Amino acid sequence: INMEQLRSAGARVSCSIDARALADHFAGEAPWDRIVFNLPQAPPLPKKRNQIQRHRALLREFCSSAAAVLAPDGQVWVTLLSGQGGTNLDPVARGYGDTWQIQHEAARAGLIVA
Repeated sequence: INMEQLRSAGARVSCSIDARALADHFAGEAPWDRIVFNLPQAPPLPKKRNQIQRHRALLREFCSSAAAVLAPDGQVWVTLLSGQGGTNLDPVARGYGDTWQIQHEAARAGLIVA
């Protein structure tokens, strides 16, 4: 499915939005039933190690931002690569410290990973 197919089915598709500030961008609008964030990436810092902390911060800030505009029974969908999430169901097992720890970051915003 591409964006035009989603739009023709009645979905609202927005791109180039700061995922950390959804309430600012969509102020005054009705709560969202579903928010999808495909393959989030924090911009890399040249010559810096341990960039994973930046990815976790992006997830944490996105989850807080999404929780603020989500309908009571709404859903947040985040697509990560195999092994990035750090869940028991990840098809690629990595050390927990080498993952984005999505369950932890979502929980900090009051969201549940299911």
